Amino acid sequence: PIQVMSGGEFVLFASALCAAVIEIRNAELKLLLVEAGETDDIIAKGILRGIQAMDNLSAIVMLQRDVEVPDGWELRRPASGAPAARAAA
Repeated sequence: PIQVMSGGEFVLFASALCAAVIEIRNAELKLLLVEAGETDDIIAKGILRGIQAMDNLSAIVMLQRDVEVPDGWELRRPASGAPAARAAA
């Protein structure tokens, strides 16, 4: 059988893979950018919590709608009033 991922599942998988690659690299600045527009609230919150659990990782997670932001995250909106972007504190 053929199995495929939904858009949200792919974002979750890609975020985890990129975070793992960044984690094993010996870089002074570790920055993860995630475009999570296709995620539902459950997957978006999981991505935010997973990123937050990593040491020495800065992240920007871009969403097309508001979700409940876990403690430790800062909400920032573009100057144009466009959909929200969230950046790890």
